[in-house]
Amino acid sequence: MATSEGAITVNRYIVVRGLERLVALYWYQTSRRTIAGEWESKFWLVADGLRFRRTDTALVRVIELSSPHRDEAATASAADFARKLYPELRSYFPR
Repeated sequence: MATSEGAITVNRYIVVRGLERLVALYWYQTSRRTIAGEWESKFWLVADGLRFRRTDTALVRVIELSSPHRDEAATASAADFARKLYPELRSYFPR
């Protein structure tokens, strides 16, 4: 996903429960990087803890209500919100 801070990789899931359908975008955010994979996140948590003595990590989820034929539109809406959120979110992490 392209942002004003550069491209980031995010995960996309479609969650269905009964008649409810959601599109979820998520990633792990640290002060130094954006990580899509859970195991990669754990690796960097340990590496940053040893090197910088910091383990600040946030799981960021953006969820949009969807319907069976609206997944792409819901994904685009969630991605648009995430693009606007991303620079603001990064400002909360110490550098």
